This record gives sequence, C-alpha cells and structure tokens, in this order.
Amino acid sequence: MGVKRRRASKPAPRTAAQRARELSAKRESSPCVVGIGASAGGFDALVEFLQVMPANSGLAFIILQHLSPSPRSLSAELFSRHTAMSVRAAQEGVRLQANCVYTTPADRDLRLKDGRIRLSKPTEARGRRLPVDQLFRSLGQDRRELAVGIILSGTGSDGALGLKEIVANGGIVLVQAPESAQFDGMPRSAMATGLVAHVLPIAKMPRVLLNYARHAYVRNPARSPRVRELAIRSANFGAGGSRPWAELHRLQASHADPAHRAPHGTLEY
Repeated sequence: MGVKRRRASKPAPRTAAQRARELSAKRESSPCVVGIGASAGGFDALVEFLQVMPANSGLAFIILQHLSPSPRSLSAELFSRHTAMSVRAAQEGVRLQANCVYTTPADRDLRLKDGRIRLSKPTEARGRRLPVDQLFRSLGQDRRELAVGIILSGTGSDGALGLKEIVANGGIVLVQAPESAQFDGMPRSAMATGLVAHVLPIAKMPRVLLNYARHAYVRNPARSPRVRELAIRSANFGAGGSRPWAELHRLQASHADPAHRAPHGTLEY
C-alpha cells in the first residue's frame, strides 16, 4: 500500500494591505521617467538641459530627437560630454535605471513596457513618423504618475497628441518657453492642447522635476484620487475648455508646501 503524498498547501492570498505595501515599495524603487522630445534646434536645447540637470536626481531620461535614419548614432557619445550621468544608446529590453540617459536610435521607434525599453522598426514613412507621440503614449501608460514629458525646440507638432496620455494617467508635461527655442513649432503645438503644466526656460526645469519626483502624490497616488480623476477629465476635455485642468492646477498646488503655493493657472511642486 503506497504512502499518500500530502499536497503542498497553497500560500494564503495576500491581503489588500499587503498588496498596497508591495506596490508602495515597488514605486519607491522605480524612478520617475522623463521623456524628452526635440527636433530642429533640439541638440543645443538638449545640451543645455543636460548641463543644468543634477547628475544625482534619481530620475531616468529618454532622449528622442528627430534625426535622419541611421543604424549608428553618435548621440550618446556627444551628449555624454555634457553631463556626469551615464549616457547610453537605448537597447531592446533594458530596464531603465535612475541617473541614466538613454538616447533613441534614429532608425527605431522607442516605447516603454513594464519599465523596459522596446525598440521597433518604424512603420510610417519618413516625414510622416511621429515618434515622440509614440514614446509619450507608452510612457504615460507604463509609468503613470511617474511619467514626465518634455518638449523642446522643434518644428511641427510631434508630441502634442502623445502628451495627452501622460496627463490622463496622472503625469505632467513641461515645455520649453517658445521665445527661448530656436524653433517654436513643437512647443507651441504642445501648449495649444491646454494640458501643459509648465512653460519655462530650460534652466528652470530641474527644480520643477526634482520637486515633482519628491512629491507625496507621485510616491503614493492612492492618497490623491481626485488628482487622477481630474487628470483624466482634463485630457478628455482637451483644449476645448479649461475647467477640469484649472481645478487640477489648484488641487496640485494645494498638495505642495503652502510657502510655495502656485498662483492660479500654474503648477508648483
């Protein structure tokens, strides 16, 4: 007569509190991800940004600049001369790390999935590609409150559609002040959506990014359900009206230090 084997007992299901703690710990270890889109005049703007951004910010950066398609790009090498951060050419499957800059190959589209880089061959013909839109969409969907989009100098409107996904998922968008950009097409197109949190010179962007990344809303968004609701409403409302977005501005400002409370119509973190 054989010996009966005891079935291994199944682990007890995790409680809601345990799941919340695990999620919180995961978020604490995940950096905010800053996607930067630029086109004409963008190289100088990107160099300026890297020069003023602290190397130990705890953020991860993805640079996507409109370039002629080429299997080899010198972007990582060139940008590494202007920052103490590690600058790397983006590679398939790499998990984003804090205090690192990833440059997008000119002949690839870049998306994020589960915090990892996904590269693909463009499906649209040159001149019709909108790679910044694609990056921003995936950034918003994947990183949610940890997503930040930045639009720098460039012609056209790439990024204006994709930034909507960042805002809808609770992230923010910054735009280079048009008067400081060599080409203001991309900045003005982004501004026309009515969803941009800050329009400012590049030199002032680091402070906004650092304050946002450290904000309690980013690290524990469950405490701010009203912010998420307004973010979704604002993105859906679009430039056709400002009521949800204006309320979102005021609510975000109320979460900040009262000594730095933002005036109506701007965000302060």
